[in-house]
Amino acid sequence: MPRVYDASIGFLEGTAIYYSIDKTTAAKHIGWLHTDYDRIPEQKGMDEPYFRRIDCLVGVSSKCCEKAERAFPFLKGKTVVIENIISRKMIEAAADGEKVYNTSGGETTILTIGRLSPPKGIDLAVLACAELKKRGLGIKWFHIGKGELFDELKALAVKNGVENDFIFLGEKANPYPYIRQCDIYVQPSRFEGKSIAIDEVKCLAKPIVVTNFSTVVDQITDGVNGLIAEMTPGSVADKVCALLDDAELKKRLCENLINEDVGNEDEINKLYRLIEEG
Repeated sequence: MPRVYDASIGFLEGTAIYYSIDKTTAAKHIGWLHTDYDRIPEQKGMDEPYFRRIDCLVGVSSKCCEKAERAFPFLKGKTVVIENIISRKMIEAAADGEKVYNTSGGETTILTIGRLSPPKGIDLAVLACAELKKRGLGIKWFHIGKGELFDELKALAVKNGVENDFIFLGEKANPYPYIRQCDIYVQPSRFEGKSIAIDEVKCLAKPIVVTNFSTVVDQITDGVNGLIAEMTPGSVADKVCALLDDAELKKRLCENLINEDVGNEDEINKLYRLIEEG
């Protein structure tokens, strides 16, 4: 006899949901959507029969759920928002540490975290770095993460003369000291469901520049807790310059983040209720 579970959860869109439905026996099947469905329309034909079989689709933001319901109207009433769980207290504790950046001093330290893949827009960061260098600014831009575009992005940095200014650090088991010690955090994404990195940076109250991806308003209000740039290197560079030129703006954004209720450990109770109501 196959084991019967209280719930099976396909924690990533795509194959995890397919596997949980096809290969497990459960009282309730839950799918989990981390992305803006508008960016993966080619999966619709494959996803539809599986989405019809799940009892609930969790989205990590309201925009994720709205876009899934627009693509699959039969999901209306079957979606639930459960945000990525963030603990401000845990992140603040993990951010303590020795100096992590090897800089000569006097330079503005910029950080970006994200997989080296097209949705994360790291190429925009490299080109924005080159634009800032053209403007005569002393910066060091660090990146944490790895991915399939490493060689291509490294070559892009060389081509634009910023191979010594845009520094690929690879993966870091603990990125939080890097966040705490940076001057500005930039998230240049083309697509996000809900960015965990942005919420982590918010916990440490660092000034944030983000691109205007479709779900950005779930996390950032322009001029309140961050600055939203258009999806171009020049616009990203402009927003960085705005923070460098306006100390009061930078201070206000950081103060607003300090006062923002970022931690959401209680989100786990939504999952418990989903399972128990099965």
